[in-house]
Amino acid sequence: LTLPLVTALQKMDVLSEAIELMDKTVKDSRKVLGPANPQTKRFEHCLWDLQAKLAKKARPTNTNHLTRKATITGLRDDPKINGRDVQVLRETKDGKQYIVSIDIRGKTSKFKALPSNLIFAVYTPVKIQGLIAKPELNGRNAEIQSFNQETKRYAVKLFIVDGSSPCMAIKPVNLKILFSGSD
Repeated sequence: LTLPLVTALQKMDVLSEAIELMDKTVKDSRKVLGPANPQTKRFEHCLWDLQAKLAKKARPTNTNHLTRKATITGLRDDPKINGRDVQVLRETKDGKQYIVSIDIRGKTSKFKALPSNLIFAVYTPVKIQGLIAKPELNGRNAEIQSFNQETKRYAVKLFIVDGSSPCMAIKPVNLKILFSGSD
């Protein structure tokens, strides 16, 4: 019953109400079915899609969107590629690194990179995880706004049902990049 109602609200361009309904559905599904249940995951995907649509509506149209791209930083083994842009392809199976692709002189190479060696691009979609001070934010989706080199934290914009978009400073270890068809 929830998904047809969300679809109807979406068609009427009432995204904030659709997000509110889907957010409640996700929370209920996590409690009843569990966070790893396929139906819960389906609801989470739907919620993330709605949040992304709402963010896209609010985003300036003249901005160059660099989703799932990053800049390499702090590599000691191969310092000549520090500062180079890479495409972030996916997470490794253990979830501790990312597989990235880099183009060097017309040749594409793939390698594993730690999150601490990547500065993700603005508008990269992320999921918040492992926060101790604000555990209620764990599992929430957000979007990277910037990276502070001094504090080594990302400014991320949270997607909130009431339409507000608060920004928070979060450590890289507490963010997981969202890829299409995952999480």
